[in-house]
Amino acid sequence: MDSPTTILEAIVFLDLFAAGLIVPQLPPQARALGCNYVLVGFMTAVYAAFQFASGPLTGSLSDLKGRKPTLLLTLALSGAAYVLLGLTSSIALFLGLRALLGIFKHTQQLVKSLAPGYIKDENELSPLYKKLGTWKQAGMTLGPIVGGHIMEMNPENGFTVLAVLVGTIFAINSGLARKLPTNETKENKNEDTSIQELAPKLVNSVTNHFTESLEQFKKMNWETYGDVFALKLLLSLATAVYFSNFTLYLKSNYDASPVAIGYVTSLLTATGAICVYCIEYINGQYAEDNDFSERAKHIFSLLTVALIGMAIAQNISLYVVFVLPLAASIAVGRLVTLEMVLSKTNENQKATALNVAENLRSLSGVIAPLFVGVVSELFGVTLGIYIAISLAGFGVYRIYKIKEGGKTAKKK
Repeated sequence: MDSPTTILEAIVFLDLFAAGLIVPQLPPQARALGCNYVLVGFMTAVYAAFQFASGPLTGSLSDLKGRKPTLLLTLALSGAAYVLLGLTSSIALFLGLRALLGIFKHTQQLVKSLAPGYIKDENELSPLYKKLGTWKQAGMTLGPIVGGHIMEMNPENGFTVLAVLVGTIFAINSGLARKLPTNETKENKNEDTSIQELAPKLVNSVTNHFTESLEQFKKMNWETYGDVFALKLLLSLATAVYFSNFTLYLKSNYDASPVAIGYVTSLLTATGAICVYCIEYINGQYAEDNDFSERAKHIFSLLTVALIGMAIAQNISLYVVFVLPLAASIAVGRLVTLEMVLSKTNENQKATALNVAENLRSLSGVIAPLFVGVVSELFGVTLGIYIAISLAGFGVYRIYKIKEGGKTAKKK
């Protein structure tokens, strides 16, 4: 494993395998510690918020101090935070550690930025990214299954075992990262930057990120692009609402075991990955759908039906049947709604449109868990899936209105 690209592939796989081990078990663990549903929602939202805010901070830190040192720092801090998650019985510390992980858990971003420095030919970069994506999906698929079995075998202290195992995997990743050769021209040019000089630059990177995001929102022509961004937002919200409490929904409605939760999570990931792999074939079935509206209609309709099926499923076996169309509609929907956005924008605004779409997704990841947490606390966990149904159903309605508007415009 001396090849730098092979090391990067191993880091990507182990990183998401470790995350897959523990993340599906976080909401049940939070409940076991005594968190109400509002705090469980807050736990998810605070992670998403800090991920969004700290992305540019990590990027600036890696530019100033080097990508490899930054990767080593984030791996060490993330590994320690995961171990502490498994050892603490304090709700405040549990939530604080999730916030800390939101700040420092940027392994995928850093690996992606490291990759170009370890290839000789630029043509090799795209195949490398595809390999990294494959290992990423493999880690996300296997992790929840193994994590579920470990929890099942250790009913008393399973979460602690998982947390220590995750911390160990992060330590292994740190060892692998240390083997990466250092590119002197790219990695050490700002090595002498002091803390006094570094802190203001990092703060500026975060404030600039928020300022630029607001400016991009202002620049967009919402009258022209509002409809497609609304669809992107509806899909992001429906997805975020579903994922905010699906583990607690399975536990509450079907008394699902950790193993069952692990397999359902893996099925969602694997199905989505297969659909993304087949996206060219799927798009080939819609040769006449130039504005993507027909695809969007089918996606939102399938998502709505899948969510309704889950809501009325009398047992977990029937619920799993509807996981397949749900995962397919979400995975393909993310790509199609993004293509809808890009097809509407001119060349000069494509970068802005992509950033706005990403910001809408990030915003959904913060708002949805908080909202679902409050609703679950007041009215029960089951209501969350009906909110997701409403959002998906409204998406179907909006698509029909967009298509009607297009037909009216053509007649004129």
